[in-house]
Amino acid sequence: MVDLIATNAKLRARSERLVAIWPATSMRAPLLDAAAGSVKIAVVMAHRGVDRVEAERLLKAAQGRLAAIIDDPV
Repeated sequence: MVDLIATNAKLRARSERLVAIWPATSMRAPLLDAAAGSVKIAVVMAHRGVDRVEAERLLKAAQGRLAAIIDDPV
């Protein structure tokens, strides 16, 4: 489900619920906006405290595997 892209109101609500599961994501709506609706990018941004460009770079380096980023100590 983390590969979800919020393209309508129903998916947006689902995305916000998914992002809210992760710690430090109380600002889920602005975070999703900054991540262009991508749950995976929003989670990386929140977890690592980085912007969208850096989150995308981290995901690319991890071959899209969110666990590799979340489990990797900063």
